[in-house]
Amino acid sequence: MSFYTDQVKSVIVDAQFNQSLFRSEFRLDMPNTMYSSDLRIHGLGAVVNPVTEQTGVRYNLLSGVHGIVRSMTLYSGSQVLDQIVSFADWAGFQSYKHTNNQNTDSKTLAKGGLGFIYHKGLPVATIALPAVIKESCPDMGLQLGQTELETPTGMVYLKQIFPLLGQLPFLHTAMFPQLRVVIEYNKNSQTPFIALPTPGGQNTVTGTTQPILCADIILNTKFADETLSNFTSVIWSAIELDSVVVPRDSTGGKQRLQGFTNKTLTSLTIQKKPVEQGSEVYLETCSQFCFDERIQLIVNGSALLAESGVERPSQRLQLLTDVHGVCNAIPCGANGSVYGAKDLIDGAAQRVSKLDYFAAQINQRVTSLDVDYARRNVVIEEINTDQYNQKLTLNCWGMVKKAIVKGKNNTFSVIYV
Repeated sequence: MSFYTDQVKSVIVDAQFNQSLFRSEFRLDMPNTMYSSDLRIHGLGAVVNPVTEQTGVRYNLLSGVHGIVRSMTLYSGSQVLDQIVSFADWAGFQSYKHTNNQNTDSKTLAKGGLGFIYHKGLPVATIALPAVIKESCPDMGLQLGQTELETPTGMVYLKQIFPLLGQLPFLHTAMFPQLRVVIEYNKNSQTPFIALPTPGGQNTVTGTTQPILCADIILNTKFADETLSNFTSVIWSAIELDSVVVPRDSTGGKQRLQGFTNKTLTSLTIQKKPVEQGSEVYLETCSQFCFDERIQLIVNGSALLAESGVERPSQRLQLLTDVHGVCNAIPCGANGSVYGAKDLIDGAAQRVSKLDYFAAQINQRVTSLDVDYARRNVVIEEINTDQYNQKLTLNCWGMVKKAIVKGKNNTFSVIYV
């Protein structure tokens, strides 16, 4: 079916409930109506009250405007259809797994800071300067304002956030009554989404903007009725989260993930979230590299990876690429630094070693799952090595097989497959 004809009507849905820095709720509850799954949230953003001497206050350069969201849920009544928790961290990884061109082109939508260029400055005293890796177009109207009219806002394609919508083209309210999209925001005391231009600066997040939901209604009732009648089931890979903690100065160890027991797990992605020292540009939504790391997954009592597991940054990046495709990695971004990194990378201290994720294909039904993580504590004089020994939260994102099965009288059940 061709979209955006006279058989499709686009509507703007205002939030039924909106409280700044807390929650926004949108309702798609028109009876006997079929919506396209191509839902969009527009006008997502935050306003700040910057300190007078601070300029250039921006969103987190990794997750962008999406970092203001704590969780996002799609409901039918009280039944959860799909959900993402710790949304700021997952949105940061979602940006990283895009290509450099994609991130450069989507700056105006996501308001992030990934997407890089090689920049060569003018020679100084006839001495040619080396090309430096810098953010592409860093000043595209991204500075946060003190009112909703002044601050930049972004958008979210819900089909890219909820895997269910990627597999289910239409949502019919005769089967999914009381459809709701609920956004919960990071609170004012939990602001991992504002990036400051200088160390030690302070600003006050005064609120979140009021977003809107854009939806498409299918007006062809015959097509809608046939689609509902022919629907039997849909299977998709839902994104679920379980977390374990690596204490400060700990060299790691084996820990059990309980959240994926008795579920079919297709892949696992791990963010090593810093708790004590993040990045001035990525803040705590990044993934911290550590020295001599080793990661092994024990699935149903057997080691998933060969020998001792993954021990090199290049191995981790290759596995990540195998699972998620090309990532927006720069030299030293996912491993340790090199001599003279500050002369090769703009803001090297805040970008080097900050985007080191891990992923692996599982493709098994899980009865037990352990993460065996190890690192080496390191102390080097005159160098800040606390970041490599700090407390970490291992956010483990699992792609879990789920299904919606149609029952009698257009009822449905959500089950694990």
